[in-house]
Amino acid sequence: MRNNKTDIDQAFRISAAIWFIMVLAQLTFLVLVISAKPQLLMISGADILGKDTFFVLGFVFLAMINFVISMFVKKWAIGRAIAEKEMRYVQTGLVIGSAFCESISLMGCVMALVFDYPYFYAWFVFGLAGILMHFPRKADLIAAS
Repeated sequence: MRNNKTDIDQAFRISAAIWFIMVLAQLTFLVLVISAKPQLLMISGADILGKDTFFVLGFVFLAMINFVISMFVKKWAIGRAIAEKEMRYVQTGLVIGSAFCESISLMGCVMALVFDYPYFYAWFVFGLAGILMHFPRKADLIAAS
């Protein structure tokens, strides 16, 4: 029994470390964009859709789809982990779900760097919120052990 608790604690620490690195990656992308294009922070009163309406709406749609997929992937992985009693599927769901949310922030990078879109930070907020929602839960690991 002691070995199982140790495995759960170790898996939780690894999952939390992976999650924390994903959060830091989000902040790194934001710093990259701000340092590359600081003038985007100065723009006020710009049209919400900008001059590239088609791309903005496309990226909004992709961001929402990626967010929903990330939640389904995590839920599916946890369900499979519990059904097969494999803790590694919990971590797989964390990584894949967080990667989908990280892609939302990468869309914000593209919006800022390629399209000079002044509201690029909305994608960062959305992506970071998704990753924060993927924080690993010890209860999932216990159920999967």
